[in-house]
Amino acid sequence: MIVLALLVAYPIVYTGFLSVTDNQAPMSPEEFRRHGRRASDEAAVWNTLYYVLGSIILQVTLGTLVGILLNQKFRGRGIVRAVALIPGRAGIVAATLAWMFHTEFGIINYMLTRRTRQARVGWLTDRDKVMPAMIAINAWKLFPSSP
Repeated sequence: MIVLALLVAYPIVYTGFLSVTDNQAPMSPEEFRRHGRRASDEAAVWNTLYYVLGSIILQVTLGTLVGILLNQKFRGRGIVRAVALIPGRAGIVAATLAWMFHTEFGIINYMLTRRTRQARVGWLTDRDKVMPAMIAINAWKLFPSSP
């Protein structure tokens, strides 16, 4: 447990240290105050909580459901298990931005506009849709490694 704690705690503490220093010199008092103001920005805190909680809930839910389904015996189970691991192995840009959420060529917009006259959605350019889209990208990418 001590080794595991160090493997988790050390990178967190070191990242915090790096965020307030650079290669040349530590932050000046004024830079340190600006850094503290950024960290206490209410909108940033809420956006971070929204992103983290939304991602975790979606990843754990998807991971658990897919895990339960793939634990059942059915024909072609090995192939389906291999396909379920693809999101975690694909490159993030190619797999999500170009493939899923691209305004012109993305599969999501294709499916939404295929049979209707609905306008294409700018998933990553619309202020109201970008956070749910980023949560979906994160969950899709990481759900194969969730419980």
